[in-house]
Amino acid sequence: MLWSLVADDFLGDVLRDDLGAEWLRAVGIDHDAESLARAGERIWTLIRLFNAREGFDRADDGLPARLRQARADGAAVDPDAFQRTLEAYYEYRSWGRDGLPTCELVAALDLERVVDGATPLSADTPVAAAGDPTVPEDTQTE
Repeated sequence: MLWSLVADDFLGDVLRDDLGAEWLRAVGIDHDAESLARAGERIWTLIRLFNAREGFDRADDGLPARLRQARADGAAVDPDAFQRTLEAYYEYRSWGRDGLPTCELVAALDLERVVDGATPLSADTPVAAAGDPTVPEDTQTE
């Protein structure tokens, strides 16, 4: 949620635990770091659901040609490394390997009401670290 407050773009981890909650308390909204993290997860997943409904999927999660092509000094993004990073990002978000939110995640984040027949969801089961509050316990790994 801090990202949605723009603060995270500039100060990152310095704000993550307390300052976002303090800002909200200042305007009469009481949240802790965990509830802010959950709100942020709901925001990112909602954005992804909207984009999926509009036809975007893993194929659109690529790099522009200028980053894939070697420069004069030979530097270019390794496509295999990029795919591994993309897989790790999807895992971090508890999305399927296809880059789409799963039914389980949508339910855990209480976002079912925003999903309609035009919104594709992943058939994959999300893989997440043990203790992730946004993923059902039976799908978590140690």
